[in-house]
Amino acid sequence: MRVCMAIFLALVMGACSAQDQLNTFPGLSNAVSNYYRDEQNHDWQKTYEWRTPGFKQNVLLPTYIESMRRDSQGWVLKTFTVLGAKEEHGKIEVMMRFVEQVPKGYMDSAMKLIGKPNSMAPAEISLTDTSIWMRVHGQWYCYDAASRTHLSMNNPVVAE
Repeated sequence: MRVCMAIFLALVMGACSAQDQLNTFPGLSNAVSNYYRDEQNHDWQKTYEWRTPGFKQNVLLPTYIESMRRDSQGWVLKTFTVLGAKEEHGKIEVMMRFVEQVPKGYMDSAMKLIGKPNSMAPAEISLTDTSIWMRVHGQWYCYDAASRTHLSMNNPVVAE
């Protein structure tokens, strides 16, 4: 019983500290949640608005929307969780865990390589990545939205 309680408390304290880390940057928690909620909804116009001014100067909205539509086909961002945050070189690095449903057939070739039947391919993947944010004139912007391999436009395109 004590072991279970200790594990529970460690998990709760870890979750609290991640949120506490994010809360040291006022407004960032809402910005991160809103961005990834917009991404879950495939609202590429809204996610574009969260991108840095330099990104928007170099990537036109129609190009961004078309690329994100193509890259996200068949993918479903099921959940996102903030694991921690720290300031690095004037930007905020937000460590995140993502759970995504993969497109049908995505894992087939990998499963063949390891000798597993296609029916054993995972329907969901969980991965950890870093989302990088910066504040410009009091507004939070997403510099790097954690590419998660398939979303090429989530990467930064210019140094800021």
